[in-house]
Amino acid sequence: ESSTFSSLHKKKLAKRHIPMFDRTSLQTNQLDVDGTKEDFGHDHLFDEFAQAVCNAGVVARKEVFETWASALYIHSSFLLGAN
Repeated sequence: ESSTFSSLHKKKLAKRHIPMFDRTSLQTNQLDVDGTKEDFGHDHLFDEFAQAVCNAGVVARKEVFETWASALYIHSSFLLGAN
C-alpha cells in the first residue's frame, strides 16, 4: 500500500467521530434565555447520515459533506423536475 493511500485511511470517519454529529445533547451554555434548547436550524437527517457513515468507517470526512451536498442538489432537481 502506498503512502498516498495509507494517508487517506487516517482521514476516514470512524466511530470515535460520532460525537461530532450528535447535536441532541446540547451543553448548558447552549440553552436559550428561557432555559430551552435552541435548534439553530441544523439538519437532523444529516446528523443521522453522518453517524451511519462514522459507524461504517469507509468514507473520508471531506467526502461526507460533498456527498450530502450532492444528494441535496439531486433531490431538489428531481422535485423541480417532477412538476
